[in-house]
Amino acid sequence: MSTEEGPSWLIWMITASCNLNCPYCYSTHYLRERPLGREEVMRLLREAASSGIKHIDYTGGEPLTRRDISEILEETADLGISASIFTNLTLLSQDIASKISRLDIEVATSLDGPREIYERVKGQGTWEKFSRGIDELKRRNIPFHVNITVSTMNYDRVGDAIILANDLGADSISIIPSMAFGRALETKSFIGREEFLKSVIQADRVAEEIGIRVSVWCSPFLGVLGLRNLYYSDCREFRELDVSPGGKVLICDVMGVEVADLMKDGIKGAWRKLNENEIYLKAKELPLECLDCGACRGGCYARAFNHWGRLPSIDPLCPRTFIKLPPRT
Repeated sequence: MSTEEGPSWLIWMITASCNLNCPYCYSTHYLRERPLGREEVMRLLREAASSGIKHIDYTGGEPLTRRDISEILEETADLGISASIFTNLTLLSQDIASKISRLDIEVATSLDGPREIYERVKGQGTWEKFSRGIDELKRRNIPFHVNITVSTMNYDRVGDAIILANDLGADSISIIPSMAFGRALETKSFIGREEFLKSVIQADRVAEEIGIRVSVWCSPFLGVLGLRNLYYSDCREFRELDVSPGGKVLICDVMGVEVADLMKDGIKGAWRKLNENEIYLKAKELPLECLDCGACRGGCYARAFNHWGRLPSIDPLCPRTFIKLPPRT
């Protein structure tokens, strides 16, 4: 990855605030930050366009809690930057849905499982609001992606969640292991190795039964399992910046390690600082425990850092350690 190239996209936690209170939420870690105001956001958007940013993924928290989110999306499109928004859909209004459709903004949402599991995680009455949001998207023929966070509350029902997402009309589906970060540390809802392994095996079986493929985020170690209906990637290859609500550049949004400030360093300066950061560079090194394998360079470095407090370290969810697979030849 060349420092001179610069990033091509931003994962921007535009707010840490949310109307829900999921037990595994990582963004609560950033609630103490003052979110950038409208003018600061607009300034960074103009810089992003001039710096060659091609795409911005707006996440949270819940982006729709920002009163200026409509203006932010409009400005992003006007600057020629494509955008996506990760929303729980419970606050999706007709006006925002119409703008999302007109601006051709990609939509991603979250689903924990059938109604009883969804409301156990997100609260009573949330299912009806979520369903109305899905209906609003479908009424306007807006494609949407469904992400399933695997936690202690639903790891044995991931197959049901995949079937439901497919039945709801999701254009694509992913699963992600909940991380030991943010509120998940308080609730102990983050997933363990054995539970996650069971969930991905179940996901692979269900995906084969209904004839789809499912993406698994933050799990580059899955290649050692030989699952045929799941696919994955390694974020070490991504040319992106993770941005906090206050404009801080993070090594990863579930690590909380700040390396730069966009308002002071700018996008190019922040990119340079990221690629010179000692912790970030160590994230690319192969842990000693992985020398006989090397399939994924240690798995998710954020989860490894949170668990062990140092890098390079092996991903605590690594299935090779759990099921004692033989060394790679």
